[in-house]
Amino acid sequence: MKKLINYTLLVLSISIASLNSCKDPCKDVNCINGGACNDGECTCPQGYSGEFCEIEDPCLSTNCQNGGTCVSGNCNCPPRYSGTNCQIDNCEGVPCVNGTIPSTSENCECECDPGYFGSDCSQNISILNGYYSVYEDCLSGTYTFTCGISFSSNIIIIDNFGDYGVTIQGTVNSSGEINIPSQTESSITFSGYGNINPSGSVISITYLATSGTDSDNCEMTCTPQ
Repeated sequence: MKKLINYTLLVLSISIASLNSCKDPCKDVNCINGGACNDGECTCPQGYSGEFCEIEDPCLSTNCQNGGTCVSGNCNCPPRYSGTNCQIDNCEGVPCVNGTIPSTSENCECECDPGYFGSDCSQNISILNGYYSVYEDCLSGTYTFTCGISFSSNIIIIDNFGDYGVTIQGTVNSSGEINIPSQTESSITFSGYGNINPSGSVISITYLATSGTDSDNCEMTCTPQ
């Protein structure tokens, strides 16, 4: 009789163990928002978290445009853009008569076509052709003289450059910046850079003049006569 009872208990224990091993661990786990149960735990889709995927990321439904980034449900916009979703281009409507505003511009400055300058690219660079009074501050001293400046598209030509009696040529980019590549005239090598101010009232050039072992650094300020 005792052996029979022990055998019955053994069979009952095995049956209970078998039932426990067959129990679905996900039976009572209710994953929401598209979550899926895996071994009794919810695996949540992107944008959701929590034990049952019940917590929604506040940025899930926020569509930040034009390079904006979402933080706590709000868009942080790049400098050029504004609006709830960074959808407003603050440069739209800014006039560029003979030029464009680059998509990478943060301050809505026009990039002028060759031959034009000014904040709205409305002025033809040829109006700057003429004679200029020059004040020059060099390591060797200060000087005043007259030079002739002419423009053709993106080329600048300066006669009597530095009061050396030579003609120097450079380029002007869409921002009014001047580049004078290294060039030799009358045994003197010149190179430099400068800019045209937005109104065209002043042309500034910084240059180096070298002849043999002698050199001089100068800053020219040119105003129309």
